Amino acid sequence: LVYRDYLDDDIEQAYRKAGCAHVLALSGMHLAVITALLALALKRPLGLKAAAVVGGLMVFLYVWFVGAQPSLVRSVLMYLLGAVALVAGLPRPTASILALAFLGQIGTDPSSAVSLSFILSYLALGGILFFSDGLSYFLRPYLGPALGSSLGVSLGAFLATMAVVGFS
Repeated sequence: LVYRDYLDDDIEQAYRKAGCAHVLALSGMHLAVITALLALALKRPLGLKAAAVVGGLMVFLYVWFVGAQPSLVRSVLMYLLGAVALVAGLPRPTASILALAFLGQIGTDPSSAVSLSFILSYLALGGILFFSDGLSYFLRPYLGPALGSSLGVSLGAFLATMAVVGFS
């Protein structure tokens, strides 16, 4: 793999040696959580559609401030696709939005596809989407609803990314 992220090579090597390379993909998830909380806070005073637009402006400002890292671009694309669907009154299936974001990112910046944060970001979210429900269903009777669901989501992301992390 060729890594073209914005990390210093020494820092990237330290993450890989520590077995924490998967953490590099989390900035897109952080952006999604922050934006969702912002939109939720603005929903009542502005309305759902206006809150979605303000959230879109905020994600652009955030990415402009920290740099367009591949995992952040994925998150921004997914947010914008979801916001456009919301404003237009269209369905917003997450797997379809993930696929459209992937195609959009590959189409506009093909070189990002060899970035570790690109690969781990898409794999982690795909693992969450496709594995977490089944894992959560299995774990909930043993760990309770909150812990079983949380662990199911984490394991979904882990299972989808473990091969890449193991070979990087």
